[in-house]
Amino acid sequence: MQHDFETFLQMNEKRIYFQIQRLNIHYADYDEYYTEGMLALWQAYKEFDDTKGNIGTFINYKIRFKLLDLLRKKVRTQEKDTHYIEEVKKQLTNGNHTRHTNIPLLDLTDEIIRKTYIYHEEFWKTIQSKLTENQWKWVKYFIIAELSIKEIMELENVSADAVKGWGRAVKEKLHHEEIRKMLKELSEY
Repeated sequence: MQHDFETFLQMNEKRIYFQIQRLNIHYADYDEYYTEGMLALWQAYKEFDDTKGNIGTFINYKIRFKLLDLLRKKVRTQEKDTHYIEEVKKQLTNGNHTRHTNIPLLDLTDEIIRKTYIYHEEFWKTIQSKLTENQWKWVKYFIIAELSIKEIMELENVSADAVKGWGRAVKEKLHHEEIRKMLKELSEY
């Protein structure tokens, strides 16, 4: 080659832009792909043998496949990250989630979650001691786990009226002043 690399780059830089556009690279990633294209152009500059063919075809080949390699690498990394996040969610929630919203339910028996999640065991034990079994189910499912009435119906195999009745009874038993008093007592410990 009779040119230095800067001249070679100026003559062939549009090939990088063309390949980036052809692969529909997002604007946010443009600089990274442009840099990769320049590296491919440098490799083509160093490796090309005049006796083996057309330099334009060789340059296009080098740039395109270098960009494709980077694109594939990013896709694999993103897939691994997504898989890792899903696994962590499964571990934190034991795979449990609400059916209606698909929001994960935290496993409140897990020690780490209990320390990080707003959960005061003594408070809930005090609440539970004042309620019947079905009223406690309503608090546990509707208040703590944030399940819908329909989801509670399905879990407990009861009617919507039964679930609503549990909720009304809880509201009658636990007045706001009584809850404030319990919170104050717990904070004094």
